[in-house]
Order: sequence, then C-alpha cells, then structure tokens
Amino acid sequence: MFSKFSKLLSTILILLSLTACFIAETKTIYDYRNKYIGDNSKTINVVSQLNFDESLNYDHMAIEYAGDLNILELYFTSDTSQINADLELNLFKNSSILYALIENLDQVDIYINSEVCYSTSKEEVENSGIFLKNFNEYFNSEEYFYEFENELKEIDREDLNKL
Repeated sequence: MFSKFSKLLSTILILLSLTACFIAETKTIYDYRNKYIGDNSKTINVVSQLNFDESLNYDHMAIEYAGDLNILELYFTSDTSQINADLELNLFKNSSILYALIENLDQVDIYINSEVCYSTSKEEVENSGIFLKNFNEYFNSEEYFYEFENELKEIDREDLNKL
C-alpha cells in the first residue's frame, strides 16, 4: 500500500513540475521599465522589446552623459542611409516608448551605418503636445502606459510636423 501511495505521489509531483515548466510568465514591455538608463541590462531589455523597421539591423547601444543629459545611442546597420517618412515615424514611436519606459532618459540618438540619422529629446516630444500626458505619468502608471500605446497607434507622419 505504501509503495502504491509513494508511486502515485511521485507521479503527481512529476506532473506538477512538468506543468510548471510549461506555464511561462508572460511579460509585457511595461514590465521592463526602469528608472535609470545606466542600468545596462534593463535598458537592453527595453530596447530588445521594440519593433524597429525591418530595414534596420540592430548592432549595439551606448550611453552618453553630456552635462545633465542622459543620452541613449542606438546603432543599426542598413542597406539604406536614407530616412523616409515611414522610417522616421517608426523611429519616433520607438524613441517615445523609450522615454515612457526609462525614467531618466533625456535624448535618443539613432545611428544608421555609423551616422546620426535621427535624434529627439524627451523635452521636445513632451512640449510638442502629441501625447496627452507627460512621460513620467506613463512610466508610473501601467494603465496610462496602455493609453499611451493606443495614442501611438493613432500618430501619423503629420504629427511629426509638431516637433
């Protein structure tokens, strides 16, 4: 009797552990937010969650500190060095997501084939009035962040003229 009970218990434990292995915790991009750009592993996690244009191949990132500015530099390779309106919109949206998810990020510079092709600052974007709230509010509230994601879907190339 004890042997049957122990086999049954062992089987149940094995099944439970196998089930636990298959239940993966699903993280959203908001779960990767972080306060400090200098926390490289967290910053890389945020960057890796972004959907950059398929014409860009991510190479690496660097962090620069210029006076009081915290600057994230993203480097890509590409067959093109021309930025068309669709690519500019994609870079704007991804930069905005970075501002919403990295609290002390002030500026994003994007390099394509080692040349600065796109640059924006958090202050510039906030002052444009494109978004309903400031990035600090999106950082501090998951609900506001999801509203922000919906706002991003509605942005088009004409909105970039406000910058």
